[in-house]
Amino acid sequence: QMLRHHGSVAKQKPSSRPSQSAFQQPHSKREMFLENTRVVVRIRPLPEDDSRVLSHIDHNTSPSKQAIKVVTSLSMPPNQNTMLAEPQTIRFNSATSLDLISPAPVLKATTYSFDQVCDEYVSQEELYRDYLSPLVTDLFEGYHSTFLAYEQGGIQKTFVVDELCKELFSHLSEVLNRESDSSLSYGMAMTFVEVYQEEVYDLLATGERKGLRIREKPKGTHGSVYVEKAINARVNNAQEMLSAYKAGCKRRRKAAHRGSGCTSCSHTLLTISLVVTATEYPGAAYGQLTVVDLANAQRQDSFQRTDGIRDMENKWINKSLAALGNIFAAQE
Repeated sequence: QMLRHHGSVAKQKPSSRPSQSAFQQPHSKREMFLENTRVVVRIRPLPEDDSRVLSHIDHNTSPSKQAIKVVTSLSMPPNQNTMLAEPQTIRFNSATSLDLISPAPVLKATTYSFDQVCDEYVSQEELYRDYLSPLVTDLFEGYHSTFLAYEQGGIQKTFVVDELCKELFSHLSEVLNRESDSSLSYGMAMTFVEVYQEEVYDLLATGERKGLRIREKPKGTHGSVYVEKAINARVNNAQEMLSAYKAGCKRRRKAAHRGSGCTSCSHTLLTISLVVTATEYPGAAYGQLTVVDLANAQRQDSFQRTDGIRDMENKWINKSLAALGNIFAAQE
């Protein structure tokens, strides 16, 4: 089984801010989507403390290609024999494509292309610098950006997202401090919601959980949709952002997992909103950055407790991921 991290970045140019391309021939929605979307795949070793999996990674380096052979043994439920999966080989063709080679005797190679392929040597700092840090610049320039993270399952993707968010909060705080002496005034706020079984819940709210409604904003106003009654917390520095984020993470729904300790049972959307005003100019500029941590459906035997709740959660997770896939497919 190949375990991997997916991250995609989609950047939308606001209509109120003309760019150089705005004076050229207009692009179709499809062209704009493809131009402003980046898909990155990260492959990393299986966790050493994952009791479900016994694996090793063999490197076979040549002047032009690098191959990683992943051999996985999945431990089955009690009273059943252990199943040993046949080796799968991941071959790096370039910085933007890889082959997934099926085991012998088939040896069929399927090539997948991305905007970037990262191996297991890419650090957290490099991930942030290359794929999330540029979106901070876009935020302060009035762009709307989204970073989505998805995994195959049970390899601690949420931990990776948490570390990226810590870097993000520190970076935002540094920029705010650096710009504090300028003639511009900055106001920053954050919302943090989860989508669980097709219901939206506010992770920054305390007390009883209540499902919230998604509303569409009036035409001509900033943004398109919003979550009604979701808390929009004003934040001024990294400590306030991190404190609100940690409080929200504690309220996120999770389940005990045999391999990674626990796994998320809901999608989360962390949205940072920025309003920039200038005393000598009327109006304001708006920027928005959303970090989406997508849940993934798990095999039932990977949970420490299996019941109807896990079945229902998997059902809704699969349904929402299929809907998201249809959205991306419609742009191709």
